[in-house]
This record gives sequence, structure tokens and C-alpha cells, in this order.
Amino acid sequence: MRKQYEEKDFLIFQQRIEKYINNRAKCDTFCNHTIGDFVEQFPSYITQLKQRTKSTNRRVKRAAAVSLIIPARRGKFLSDIFQIADNLLMDEDDMVQK
Repeated sequence: MRKQYEEKDFLIFQQRIEKYINNRAKCDTFCNHTIGDFVEQFPSYITQLKQRTKSTNRRVKRAAAVSLIIPARRGKFLSDIFQIADNLLMDEDDMVQK
């Protein structure tokens, strides 16, 4: 399906995170693969991930933190990943910190 992603899908993915993701495993699996693949195709959405680090929703913040793990393994978006990590470094929520 990832080859069929369109830019409008980002909003749908974010809505799914807010509505259906209710634990770490679901968040990590969905975001590592779905959001990670999406951002590789549409890198301008990294800005959206960085903005999500300021959310009051713990799932949204965790999603921002884990979405770029797979691209990072390929050496992509490293400076962006460090910015996201810096934004979340002092977050007190254990789900975000893990």
C-alpha cells in the first residue's frame, strides 16, 4: 500500500493515531512502518512530526518520536531525529520517554 500513499493520507494517519492507538506496541508498529514510509516519500512532513512533539496527547508525541526509526537505520533524517528527541527529552510522560 505504501506505493499508493498520497499527501492527504498524513491527516488520516494522524486521526488513526489519536483515535485507535492505545498502547506502545500499536504506536511503534504503525508509526515505524506507515508514518516512516510516508515521510520517506514526502519528506516535507517532517515539519509536521516536529510540531507533534508539542501535543498534549501522549500517543501523538510518541508517534513523532518513533516514526523515523526505520529511515534512521538507513541513515536518513538524522538531524531531524535529534531535533525531535531534543523536543521530547524533558517530557515527563513515561510512554513518551520509553
